[in-house]
Amino acid sequence: MATTLGTTGRSPRNSWDREHLANLYSLVVLSMIMNDAPDESDVLTRALTAVGTLGPCRAEAAYLTLGNGLTRTPADWPHATPDLDAQVRRLGGQGGPVTVPDREWGWSLALHSTADAIGHLVLSAPSQPTDDEYFLLRVLAQQTAAALTQAMARRTERDREQQLRQLSEDRAATNARLTTSVSELEHQRSVHEMLSDASANDDGVQGIAEALHRLTGYPVAIEDRFGNLWAWAGPGRPDPYPKPQAGPHEELVQDAARRQRPVRVAEQVIALARHRGEVLGTVALIDPEAGAGEEERFALDYASTALALELAHLRNLAEVELRLRRELVDDLITGTDDASAYARAAAVGHDLHGPHYLAAVQWAGRPADDTFVQAVGRSAAGLRMRSLLARRSGMAVLV
Repeated sequence: MATTLGTTGRSPRNSWDREHLANLYSLVVLSMIMNDAPDESDVLTRALTAVGTLGPCRAEAAYLTLGNGLTRTPADWPHATPDLDAQVRRLGGQGGPVTVPDREWGWSLALHSTADAIGHLVLSAPSQPTDDEYFLLRVLAQQTAAALTQAMARRTERDREQQLRQLSEDRAATNARLTTSVSELEHQRSVHEMLSDASANDDGVQGIAEALHRLTGYPVAIEDRFGNLWAWAGPGRPDPYPKPQAGPHEELVQDAARRQRPVRVAEQVIALARHRGEVLGTVALIDPEAGAGEEERFALDYASTALALELAHLRNLAEVELRLRRELVDDLITGTDDASAYARAAAVGHDLHGPHYLAAVQWAGRPADDTFVQAVGRSAAGLRMRSLLARRSGMAVLV
């Protein structure tokens, strides 16, 4: 029997067609939104939310296939359970049925990119969906897979860009370190050359002080072991130069000896000149503004090594000269040939030609020690007597 409808009537078929078209239109809009999603989690969240609008189905969970296996995404979706996670993993990347408590129908829709499974969309319903309802769910799965593919591609591109940026930053940092290293090496080479030249040119302690001043720009003071000024380079030399008190100065030296690097003391940065564990002197940068940096400290440290070698050399020369003088005086007393005596005297700076006298000086009741011998030598020099001085048989002997 034919049925006639009024202008306001709706046939069931036409009503279904409009609803079906509305759902398809919604999926198209959803697809556009998902394609612009910032990441994979946002794509899957939007897909899960849309499931309930397409029919009686409910979204149970969604999964991404990552390098370390299947990962629930988002992890806190309310219907997901560990049991459901295990069921989806057992499907091995394929779609298939799953069991959901209190639901007659459960299914995992595999999301594919070309031939690879990139995830799953797990759905359930109180009864088997109709073919039309299942069709809409398949369309949703296809659009979700396409959006996931784009999101993954964008993430891969972002990761690549980040890697390139990081590589560029690492290269820039490496170049900066190389530039710094080259600069440091150049500075160290300059320090080595200037201080080595000062030692090689026999400029002595004063040459080391002047070289260090040119390298750092700071005034330089070199003192002996007891704080007496040995050499100064640069402006601002005190006049008179202050003599430190013995006790505090000794404590300062002992404290500095326990350090491996130059130390700051008041307005100076001080390094010790040590040879075989013995402190022979100090070298200091005069730095009241505390502006000396690592380059200046390196130069100071190197200068202290050069100074130690120079002072050790001077000490060895003094010891050799003292021994030569003593041996020469002994030989003159016991007898030696003229040629040898003249040559050895000239070597220690004494003219043996002409008349000479022998003087023996003794301190009554006390044998001659180094202090007494030195006092005798100073007395002879004060009388303008050029002499060879030695210690023999508890006496100071002058020739």
